[in-house]
Amino acid sequence: MVSKKITTLTGSAQTHSETSQSDISDNNFAALIPVGVSIIGGKDIQSVSGRNLHEFLKVGRDFTNWIKGRITQYGFIEGIDYVIVENLTSPKRASAKSRQQIERDYALSLNMGKEVSMVERNEQGKLARQYFIDCESRLRRVAPEEHQAALLTWRKNRVAACEDHKSMADAMKGYIERTGDKQHGFAYSNECTFLNRLVLGMHPPVWAKQKGIPTKQVRDHMNTDQLSLLAYLENRNCTLLDLDTQTATRKIKLTELAQRWLVKRVVTGHE
Repeated sequence: MVSKKITTLTGSAQTHSETSQSDISDNNFAALIPVGVSIIGGKDIQSVSGRNLHEFLKVGRDFTNWIKGRITQYGFIEGIDYVIVENLTSPKRASAKSRQQIERDYALSLNMGKEVSMVERNEQGKLARQYFIDCESRLRRVAPEEHQAALLTWRKNRVAACEDHKSMADAMKGYIERTGDKQHGFAYSNECTFLNRLVLGMHPPVWAKQKGIPTKQVRDHMNTDQLSLLAYLENRNCTLLDLDTQTATRKIKLTELAQRWLVKRVVTGHE
């Protein structure tokens, strides 16, 4: 799946200056280990990026071995304590690998984040754990208002996606009538599945299984950013269909549009 904030992180070999409670404000914490919301076990759960937390805790070994070791050692369960996500990294300047890369991350529930922080037994771990506790406390105070605002935003994007979906259905019907490209009777479902895969970053049935939801309810469980991208792609696809763009060419163009949209979000998120 594509996350709301995509970051480029350095390896654990980089040197760091020690950080204390006195020189880290809530804003600093929000930038270093931002707390977001992930769908874990079919529920919206406060979460933190495992890579961000690994960076903050100044762990002395690489991220992948560290997180897998903690999961095994303390019995964390995928779909309950964390979910695995795939993000686009920002291109590295003056590097042979200047193109964006797919990077695997772990979205950790705050409960898991607190435990992982505590077992590091250092000052950074204490600071992170207290920050997560503060985040949970704040959510309990303001959750009703924030939840209502978030729900309204989600509904707005879901309606927009539905409207573009209906327009695309009409455009697809016209395209099939003009070109005869019925794709063995699966043209419409193939188109929807392809767009869902671009948005989710994986095959929709796989994503649905990870979230514990029926495949037919994939779009009902997309977050606001995913719905925005979906509406954007379906809107552009209507134009391509009206121009009778062949399926193979259409998929290439839609993939490029999705990548540009995501890159723009990455750049905006770092400003």
